[in-house]
Amino acid sequence: MANRGPVLRAALAVAALLLLAGACGKGVAGNTTTTGAPPTSGPTTTGPQTPSPGVDATTITVGNVATTGGIVPGLFLGAQVGVQAYFDYVNSTGGIDHRRLVVDDGDDQLQCSVNDSATRALMPKVVAFVGSFSIWDACGGKLIPRTIANISDSLDPVVTKLPNTFSPQPIQNGLSTGPLLWLKQHYPSAVSAVGALVGNISTVQDSWKGEEYVLDREGFHVVDVEDYDVGQTQFDASVIRMKDDGVKIVLLDQADVNAIAAFLDAANLEQFHPAVFFNSGSAYDGSFIKKAGGASSDIVVDLHEALYLGQDAGTVPAVQLFGHWINVAHPGYTPDIYSVFGWASAALFVQALRNAGSDPTRASLLAALRQVRTFSADGLIAPDDPAAKTPPDCSLVVRVVGGQWQRVSPASGFMCSGTYIYDPALP
Repeated sequence: MANRGPVLRAALAVAALLLLAGACGKGVAGNTTTTGAPPTSGPTTTGPQTPSPGVDATTITVGNVATTGGIVPGLFLGAQVGVQAYFDYVNSTGGIDHRRLVVDDGDDQLQCSVNDSATRALMPKVVAFVGSFSIWDACGGKLIPRTIANISDSLDPVVTKLPNTFSPQPIQNGLSTGPLLWLKQHYPSAVSAVGALVGNISTVQDSWKGEEYVLDREGFHVVDVEDYDVGQTQFDASVIRMKDDGVKIVLLDQADVNAIAAFLDAANLEQFHPAVFFNSGSAYDGSFIKKAGGASSDIVVDLHEALYLGQDAGTVPAVQLFGHWINVAHPGYTPDIYSVFGWASAALFVQALRNAGSDPTRASLLAALRQVRTFSADGLIAPDDPAAKTPPDCSLVVRVVGGQWQRVSPASGFMCSGTYIYDPALP
């Protein structure tokens, strides 16, 4: 489900990712220079008449702070890979006003204090922050002066609402009713007995509160909520309780891909077969089918992104473009939701930058961002309104068929049948 906006899928995946020692690599590069030859055609720019930090005669530099090192190397590497990939793509076409786009990366090492210091260190050098991602993003995000745009998906709704934050997929406390309408239509008798698997992390617990509020409003009766701990791999007891409680729909959207796979395996062993296991986003992962095995076909997933692993490449040109340039930026890297976040943030930055004047400044960029009322990263994500901080109401449904991800509904594009409901008791 799309709690607190579609970006919350990231928060839902955080729990197990915190222990994914197998995640590889460190940051894309510190003080990164993008690939691709510098532009050689067209008139030579003389640089801004009123110099702006991060803008000179040949380059435009942004900052990115993400978790790429520390106790879980590579945790949110995808966020930096995504920004780098989009910048590589734009630079290959000549850059923006004959300037190359450059990203200066910071690693918060999964620590609040480091997120703070890394953000402070970049402030004097960049025209904006683009694609930053961390569970500690509030530590630095709240410090960014209101004169500097922060074009990133924040897990903190307070940061999301700041006037200088512009998210490709804004987080809000609540839920889109679109997936609920789909469930009601396809499993009308099952809404009376809903169970949920919820990660025992504060951001995830807060998200669940917003979701439960909307579920109740829409006539879904939650009969069992099973919390689980970071790194947990055994779910037999939770499965047995749900089975005993007569659960007919299991919501797995507050869980990460590893927990989902383990839960489905336990359900199969206990012969627990509700009407549907339903997840939003985190199960759509390059590793899920392998991890869940035959149990993977039991899950239905709703997404606020096109099938970026490649299934939509034939109908959504942005998917093919995304996959190609991700591989250029980081050869062999499997696209993930964090790389989508980074790519979309970079695309939003470029869309505004093109309207910020030939000699852009922090102020002209902010003014341009305030005019971006419709954004979809060329169809890679469901359309929303970054200026108004409005989460998307559109989604699509997929499931695993024959060991492959396939669309269920609609045949192409997104279905836009719901509205977003906010929980007034949450920030």
